[in-house]
Amino acid sequence: MAATPHSRIPSSDDIPEQSFSFLCLNLWFGGKLWDELIPFLKATSPDILAAQEVYDGGDVALPDHYRTVEQFQKLLGYPYVFFAPAYREAPLSGNVECGNAIFSRFPITETKTVFYDVPYNPDRDATKEAPDYSYTPRNLQHATIDIGTDRTFHIFNTHGIWGFDPDDNPRRLAMADTILEEIGSHKNVFLCGDFNVGETSKTIQKIEERLRNVFKGMLTMSFNMKQKTPSATFTPGVIDMVFASRDLMILDRQTPDVNVSDHRPLLCRVALP
Repeated sequence: MAATPHSRIPSSDDIPEQSFSFLCLNLWFGGKLWDELIPFLKATSPDILAAQEVYDGGDVALPDHYRTVEQFQKLLGYPYVFFAPAYREAPLSGNVECGNAIFSRFPITETKTVFYDVPYNPDRDATKEAPDYSYTPRNLQHATIDIGTDRTFHIFNTHGIWGFDPDDNPRRLAMADTILEEIGSHKNVFLCGDFNVGETSKTIQKIEERLRNVFKGMLTMSFNMKQKTPSATFTPGVIDMVFASRDLMILDRQTPDVNVSDHRPLLCRVALP
């Protein structure tokens, strides 16, 4: 395994012993690199996993990565899951749904899904959209999680509006406004995902006015370049991010350089309040 960018913040004698682990990852077609992905997730065993490009297909004849929700619960032992489908891949057997999912070892007590400017599509054919996926439906999911400390955590997970570049546009700026409106005055907040917009954009700067960008400065790109080739429709950069409200103490953060997706995982440990 290649070196892992790693940072411990802070380092002091008053760090609480109780904590939980949090992992964000775009799975790439539900887990295209399944044989590498599952051992990695078993080894890291995050208490909360926020994932994008998650598939939920009911046909047992389908490959495992088209049945991510069912298989993750079976293989990784997550008792709680909130799946927020964005569209249905109708050409696939069983009309497989694709979207975002939050897997948790703690009870999920409330859920909400908000779409940006394109609603759920029950009959998507990706081949008709290629190579421009700008209007593929994208959503923001919000899970309220009971950690068991008389406080709740609010996990927001998204797959952002796609584009041919990582720059701002009116739709992406509006996406940031929607995210901030949904976060509102909540405390104990995590926001994460594949935002499909660059870390230096005004879109992300809007979010940074409200939340701390946990992995800022640790990566020059968040893609796994073993699976990516720069092209006219792809520019390497940091588009996968985790944000946290300033009332949370981040004990540790890592970006393992592993070949489990076309994106890199973002793993952190959080002190319980």
